[in-house]
Amino acid sequence: MKQTSSVGSAIRTVIFLMFVGLSVVIVWQRVWIRDTLHIMQYEPTAEIRLLAKRTKLSPLGERYFYASRPSIDGTQAFNEHCRDTEKTSVVLGCYYDQRITIYDVDNEELDGIKEVTAAHEMLHAAYERLSSRERKEVNDLLRPIAHDHSLADKEFAERMSVYSDLSTADKFNELHSVIGTEIETLTPELEAYYKRYFDDRATVVKLYQQYVKVFRKLRDDATALAKDLKLRATSINLAIDTYNDNVTRLKSDIEQFNSRASSGYFTSQDEFALARFQLVARSERLDAAREALDAKIAQYNKDAARLETIAEHIDELNSSIDSTLAPAPTL
Repeated sequence: MKQTSSVGSAIRTVIFLMFVGLSVVIVWQRVWIRDTLHIMQYEPTAEIRLLAKRTKLSPLGERYFYASRPSIDGTQAFNEHCRDTEKTSVVLGCYYDQRITIYDVDNEELDGIKEVTAAHEMLHAAYERLSSRERKEVNDLLRPIAHDHSLADKEFAERMSVYSDLSTADKFNELHSVIGTEIETLTPELEAYYKRYFDDRATVVKLYQQYVKVFRKLRDDATALAKDLKLRATSINLAIDTYNDNVTRLKSDIEQFNSRASSGYFTSQDEFALARFQLVARSERLDAAREALDAKIAQYNKDAARLETIAEHIDELNSSIDSTLAPAPTL
């Protein structure tokens, strides 16, 4: 009886330990199990699959992406889902409630913008799955990169200032996504870390640089042209004032010449002819000055119209990424 009891007790102990062990595994792997269930229940569209392909996601990156059940939305429903989740003035996507939502930017000039947004949001999902120890290690790698780029790149510094009111944890969460998709050169340690999620991270950065270049070129062209137009406007206005003054003086001198000619002021035909010749020469020079001035004004107006076109182009691009202008969802 004692032996039977001992065997039974041992079996119960083994079963108990197996149950405890299984419980521990479930606790530690609950995120993995949840992700697996989400992936099994999710069917990506062809466009979503193409985003994953073009961003060169690794198997783990693809797993986190699909586990987040990504969707693309170009309606006001996007704003309802992503409202209050992003602090930037332009919201292109969000990771909220373990789901990725990407704004449907419909503009061929901005090819790659949805891909970079998808990668950015996937990295939010990845950061969420890091342990406390891993986050600290990654944050320590991100910190010097963020510091150096903030000093060297005014645009990057302004970009990150948008997140100034976030908690330290949330700032690093954003840095984790921004640096991973937008910064070309990283430390070997950080590059190795991002290798977890991308087979070729450089592809994502190139896509980012590709569409950002469109905005930057237009902005730089507009800035340079506006500066040039301002200088030329000053020069043209001075030239107009000078021309008008010369016209006024010539008109006065012609009136004086006519008065003298009528009163017999000139003592010889040669003196008369010389005075007339000088006035005609001045008139011809003024005509040439007017033609040159007209040409400058015409070119100025042409370039001012070009600046207007660039401004309209910039507005069109901005409108295409402005989710607040999206149509209402259809039934």
